[in-house]
Amino acid sequence: MAVIKFPYDKEFVSVEIPDFNLSWVAKILTPKKTFTTQDNIITQALANPIGSPRLSEIVDSGKKIAIIVDDVTRPTPVYKLLPHIFQELYHGGALAENIKIVIALGTHRIMSENEKKAHYGDLYPKIEVVNVDYLDKNQYVYIGTGSQGEPIEILKTVYEADIKIGVGNIVPHLYAGWGGGAKIIQPGVCSEATTEATHTLGVMNEHVLKLCTNPENMVRKAIEYVTAVVGLDFIVNTVLGEHKIILNVFTGNFIKAHRAGVKFAEQILRPKIPELVDILITTAYPSQIDYWQGIKGLIHGAFGVKPEKGIIIFNMAANEGLSGGNEKHTRTILDWASKSKEEIKLGISQRKSNDLIGMAFCLAHRQMVEEFRVICISTNISQDTLACLGFIPAKNIDDALKKAFSWTGKEARVGVVTYAGIAVHT
Repeated sequence: MAVIKFPYDKEFVSVEIPDFNLSWVAKILTPKKTFTTQDNIITQALANPIGSPRLSEIVDSGKKIAIIVDDVTRPTPVYKLLPHIFQELYHGGALAENIKIVIALGTHRIMSENEKKAHYGDLYPKIEVVNVDYLDKNQYVYIGTGSQGEPIEILKTVYEADIKIGVGNIVPHLYAGWGGGAKIIQPGVCSEATTEATHTLGVMNEHVLKLCTNPENMVRKAIEYVTAVVGLDFIVNTVLGEHKIILNVFTGNFIKAHRAGVKFAEQILRPKIPELVDILITTAYPSQIDYWQGIKGLIHGAFGVKPEKGIIIFNMAANEGLSGGNEKHTRTILDWASKSKEEIKLGISQRKSNDLIGMAFCLAHRQMVEEFRVICISTNISQDTLACLGFIPAKNIDDALKKAFSWTGKEARVGVVTYAGIAVHT
């Protein structure tokens, strides 16, 4: 009997799987030891940007600078990166009073004071941090039209900056193929009207399993079009391993450096598995703050299970429920995620909701629960709500595995993905 441990919330959960049934346990790969520190990795990356001059060469004392950073829903170790970025900026003559940190919230809730302190380190509150509710439309300015005919509306603080720096993390993404790069601009600091175009574009035309891990998909291209109009002068993107350890950093041009980072990330976050299994145990960790983020673990896990008849056991803490503090998205999920894919597509095309971003999420959700049998375990979403959304609720991992074997038979092959929130195994 094999005992497998995987992260759930702030603990590890154990599951016993008969040796006969266990096919594989997929983990994030770790590159060979380089005998260097994480600080050295960051320093070397900033000294050797891809497709761009160094940061110190593009700033001066007169330029206003916006450092656009990931929010609390992302594992990006921003607090480790910022001191090195500021050192580079000061080396180029930039003045502290001309620098602002802008949180790329997209349509997520604003961050609390404690979250800002933890996420941005000692530089907060020494440097002004812009933390804007996306529903405050007065904070955005119209600057043009996107590739889908959508208005490009950007935070005024970002628009007014002479130099725009994006700080993010490269990880598989259900819509944009991979995170990082231009995503810090769109949806990061764009208005709801801009973001709904790119979010609905993908799922209305492609299955999320085709969009995810494709860095050249239609959504990524639309996002990069918006970013080219807005302007993004420099990116600093991490690739993380287990426990949020920095494995590499890529800096420079928002397309060239991003693609170099994706190439590296594919070796780490897309390890090969020997076969597709009948039963796949997956976890949302570390994208576990809510289901809005946690769906990544479900979609990433689906790459390892047999299509149509496969069973996914999905472990999701979802400490902030369906969509954190975003009541608008939460209501949309409750209203629409129980409907069929066809109903949701029609609803999007006819704009039957004032939350098309939430409806795009619901469509991605339905692609999963209609095509796989998904057993869901969550300590923070009620079993009634899980059932309403199309999940098969389970009290714990043993209960879920018992149900799965009752459907597949005792000879079913089982796979386990331990960090599915940031990794895809194919």
